[in-house]
Amino acid sequence: PDSPLIDMYDQAMSDDAELDALELLGDSTARYAVIEEVGQGSWKTILLVHDLSTGRDVAMAIPRKSATEEMISRFIHEGRILARLEHAAILRLYDLGLDAHEKPFFVTKYVSGTTLQDQVRAWHLTKVDALAEWPLIRRVELFTQICSGVAYAHSRGVIHRDLKPDNILLDTYDQVLVCDWGLARLIEGDDAHTPLLMDESLATAEMRAATLDGVIKGTPGYMAVSYTHLTL
Repeated sequence: PDSPLIDMYDQAMSDDAELDALELLGDSTARYAVIEEVGQGSWKTILLVHDLSTGRDVAMAIPRKSATEEMISRFIHEGRILARLEHAAILRLYDLGLDAHEKPFFVTKYVSGTTLQDQVRAWHLTKVDALAEWPLIRRVELFTQICSGVAYAHSRGVIHRDLKPDNILLDTYDQVLVCDWGLARLIEGDDAHTPLLMDESLATAEMRAATLDGVIKGTPGYMAVSYTHLTL
């Protein structure tokens, strides 16, 4: 049966009209066994699940029960953005689809670690000498990983637009992963070998409106500012 969510998928995949969107994104959640909830985002819940097909534990993102249509649109947008990005410092997408109740989901690598924000907060709460625990060379290496991932995304025509410590995952082996690409914007790519052009069919009206003058999206304190619009 038709539904607004399926219509959104049809619109998002209109560039591949010859393919049946429902057939591609049909229910494939039967292969995943939920273990526990491990996190909450602005518009999504993160579950630790076991992939019965591969025998590995992975992370499954699903929209929160209170998610609005715009939040669901961003959720789908994030999954399709991740599908375009293949870099060691960017969370890897494994699967994207609809469950038996026509709710979207996507599956990524499961990271056993913490966010950069949580790490900084722990230093403040425990009064640990962060400089001793994280010497300069270690901090530079982590920062370089972040820059590498962001630079790669830019080369693929993707701007994150909500880069902050809460969106930087640190695993137990000092691997950095940039996550939460729900506010990302697609632009023309500069990589001649793998160009990425702005795909208007990818974004709904709500996503396109997120880039209009006078519309603010992101986290105060971390949002980029275009000084050409300021009167000094």
